[in-house]
Amino acid sequence: MKVTSVNLNLNVPPNRRFKGWARIVLDGVLMIAGIRLYIGNDRETGDEIRYIRFPDRRPPASQTDGEYVSVPLVNTQDPTLRNEIVNAVFDAYEQHPKVTRGHDDAEA
Repeated sequence: MKVTSVNLNLNVPPNRRFKGWARIVLDGVLMIAGIRLYIGNDRETGDEIRYIRFPDRRPPASQTDGEYVSVPLVNTQDPTLRNEIVNAVFDAYEQHPKVTRGHDDAEA
């Protein structure tokens, strides 16, 4: 499967680890919405890390005896496909007008 389309919603406050939402289309037929984008720093090295979280559902704590439970709605077992999705999403992020405009403002 190949990522054929990426749409981003980056309407979040700046300077946060969470950067926005992505909607992707695989092979022009399967859409996955609700992918979350994050950019943070590795605690040990300080290097920038970029990752995504696929959509999930969190039942109320009253139904799980207070335990945090995340039920995945979409996931992939194929690391190659996951890497392709991550790369496509962050390539679109880097080319997004809000991001490039933000970089230009920071350099000025």
